[in-house]
Amino acid sequence: MNTYFVTTDKNGYIDNWSSIKFSESLEIMSSEDYFGLLNCVKVKSGVAILDEVKSDELKNQDARTEVEKLIQENKELKVSLEKTKEDITNTQVALTELFEVVESLA
Repeated sequence: MNTYFVTTDKNGYIDNWSSIKFSESLEIMSSEDYFGLLNCVKVKSGVAILDEVKSDELKNQDARTEVEKLIQENKELKVSLEKTKEDITNTQVALTELFEVVESLA
């Protein structure tokens, strides 16, 4: 257990951690494992207590958010791929035309 300094939100969850005392901070004891976890750790009798249900909810929310980001990125990559394919086709056509012009001059 280490000493940390925290602030809490209106629901009592830690919303700011520090190893250095700052204005309006509460001095608490906590496992290093909890340090930095936001919105899922409460302070009880000066000790950090993990709310496992809230922690799991936040992890699931983050996972969904990450999946949504990946889905959007995948859509953007598909559009980019189609544009790249079109550019390659246009380049091939232009090179063919250029080759024909060079051949006709020779």
